[in-house]
Amino acid sequence: MKAGSAAGLILALCCLVAGCSLGPVAGILERQPEDEMRLRLDPGERRLLVDGPRLFVWADAGRLLALEKEDHQAFRRHGRLPALRPLPESGPEGWPVLVADRGADQTASRDLEQAFHALVIPLEEAVARDFFLFWQGGKLVVVGSQVSREQLLELGHLTLTRTLLGAGPRGETLILEASGSGPALEQRLARRLAGRPRPLAGSTARFRLWSQSGRIFCLGSAAAERHLRQHGRLAFSQAATGIGSQGETVVFERDPAAGGLAEALAERFRHGPHRLATGNGYSLWRCQGRYYVLGREKTAALFDQGQRLPHTESFAGAGPGGETVVVESDPGEPGLANRLLQAFQAGHPPPPAWGPAV
Repeated sequence: MKAGSAAGLILALCCLVAGCSLGPVAGILERQPEDEMRLRLDPGERRLLVDGPRLFVWADAGRLLALEKEDHQAFRRHGRLPALRPLPESGPEGWPVLVADRGADQTASRDLEQAFHALVIPLEEAVARDFFLFWQGGKLVVVGSQVSREQLLELGHLTLTRTLLGAGPRGETLILEASGSGPALEQRLARRLAGRPRPLAGSTARFRLWSQSGRIFCLGSAAAERHLRQHGRLAFSQAATGIGSQGETVVFERDPAAGGLAEALAERFRHGPHRLATGNGYSLWRCQGRYYVLGREKTAALFDQGQRLPHTESFAGAGPGGETVVVESDPGEPGLANRLLQAFQAGHPPPPAWGPAV
């Protein structure tokens, strides 16, 4: 899917519902938000998102921890966590959700899962623009006033809404606050949601990838990432037209105090490596048109830093589009390469749409 196409779907659906044309709306997407967005999910920060009473939800290093009161207190005071297990479905922005592992107690496990999906989790707020974004049970809820925000947090639902199936940025169901006086509120909220920057798979320790309004942003610092999320633009940048695989413009962070950053980021973007996913016992990467399947995090760290992998096996044509697949091997563990290849072939994703043009 082309970067920003999901956002376009949101607008198209809203305009079809309202009976208006896309003409005057499309231009609004190009305007940059001027008020500061208050962000709840930040991979670089630990933050309490939901403060009880049943569950306490922490954002912590790219994952969500849904803890009961005793575990929450131990984590807040001493950093201690119980044995954890991931929920089958991911949380907002695709973040994994971890809850206490109750072992063979299936009833307790189900109760924890149901309690988490009933929560209303705040994601972003732009108070000056009356824009509030929440996640609830796999759905995105977009609210347009402080009064409605308080109602949602207190009651768990809004009085009047418009539901759009599959219209969220990740294919989520989208619930827009509606007004009985006409479609203007829904349209405003949809435009704001469509224009917000979104993280892309493929970010690594050396650069971060974001999408906004059909463009890809390649960033080399946490400060630039935070600036983009809060203001919808970069303070200093350099753009390259049409170098994305779908013809997107790619915007690179530029540092006026230290030359060469934009050029270095462009080189990394074109050649990789790009981390696509982590899970099922391996991490999946793309680099120079090949897939790499790595079974150990220390090997992934070497690869991320551009170092040569010590032991690998290559399988020509084993990728979903006929690409070569390179898997980690180990002379001391003869079955590692075949296990990783089988795991990859059982669940590999389609080739990413955001990558560099080949």
